[in-house]
Amino acid sequence: RRQLLHVDAYRLRRPEDLAGLLLEEVARPPCNLVIEWPERVAGREPPEAWRLRLEATGPESRRILLCGSTK
Repeated sequence: RRQLLHVDAYRLRRPEDLAGLLLEEVARPPCNLVIEWPERVAGREPPEAWRLRLEATGPESRRILLCGSTK
């Protein structure tokens, strides 16, 4: 069983603001951390992070892209 933790980073002003959320203390294994608006915390995500991207391809269709870590 794994815990799912969601972070909405939209209101963070700087990537450094992510440290104030104390995620290292909360997001311990087994945990899946989901960061919405990841561009707001660019460079602060864990090295093993995966990226899930949803793209609109039409009025009622979407494309889902999942990119794994290179580290």
